[in-house]
Amino acid sequence: MAHAEKTVLLADHSKFGARSYYRLARTETLEAVITDEKPGADFVANLEANEVELLYGN
Repeated sequence: MAHAEKTVLLADHSKFGARSYYRLARTETLEAVITDEKPGADFVANLEANEVELLYGN
């Protein structure tokens, strides 16, 4: 990721808000998030604060 031109997270909606034993990346390192459903308001606000583009299905 450190050498990537653009870092994009692709995840289905069930992953948002879930706790895990590890962290792949911090929000501020992402350029975009692609998902199937719009995440909750807190997650969206975090993306907006870090200027991360959000793309989601209907």
